[in-house]
Amino acid sequence: MKKIVAALAVVLMSMVFTGCTATRIYMSENWKEAPKKVKVVFTEPQIDRMDDLRDDLPEYADNFSEWYKIQLASNLKKASKVPNYVIEPISRNDVAFDDFKMRRSSVSVPRPANMTDDADIYVIVDDIWLGRTSETRTNTSQNAQGIMITTESTMHYFTTKGSYAYYDAKTKECLGFDTFERRVAYSFVVSKSDWENLLTQTVERIVEKTPLQ
Repeated sequence: MKKIVAALAVVLMSMVFTGCTATRIYMSENWKEAPKKVKVVFTEPQIDRMDDLRDDLPEYADNFSEWYKIQLASNLKKASKVPNYVIEPISRNDVAFDDFKMRRSSVSVPRPANMTDDADIYVIVDDIWLGRTSETRTNTSQNAQGIMITTESTMHYFTTKGSYAYYDAKTKECLGFDTFERRVAYSFVVSKSDWENLLTQTVERIVEKTPLQ
C-alpha cells in the first residue's frame, strides 16, 4: 500500500497543475456498464488490538474473516445495484502484484492471481488493517488580557485502512484502484457498532461513483 500512497502523492501534485481533482488514483473511462455478477475477494484483515475484537465480536475472535465477509455482503446489498455478488477470502499467496504505469511513476497494484470468467468484474480488497488511531489538534487564541494561550485536544478514532482494485474478469484489465482510510470517533471504548460503521463506510467508498453503485 505504501507504493500506492506514494503514487497518489505524485498524481495529486500533477492535478494541481492541470486544475483537476482525482477521486481515485486510477479509474478507467471505458468502464461504464453495470456488471451482472461481481466476485469480491479479500485477504485476511490485520487487527491491531485483539482485545477489542474479543470484547466486541467474541464469536468471531478466531475467524474474523467470516465476520468481514458477512459485513461485505450485507453492505453491498444496500449500497450496490448489482444483483449478484460472490464474496470469498483468499490467501496472500493468491495475490499477485502488477506494476501499473502512471504519468511519472509505476504503482504496484494487487490482483487476484486466479481469475475465472464466471463473473463480470473482480474486486480485490487487500492490506486491510483495523485499529485505534488518534489525532491531536493545537489551537491558539488570545484571552481578555491579550495573552496568547495554546490548547491541545486529542480525538480518538477507530480506523480501517487498505487498498482495492477492480478487474475485468474476461480481459483481466485493471479498471481502477485506490487506497481507503475510514474512521469513526469514540470516547472511551470501541463498540460493535464502530466495527459495523467502518465496514459500511468501506463498501460505500468501493462502489462510490462506479458502475457498481
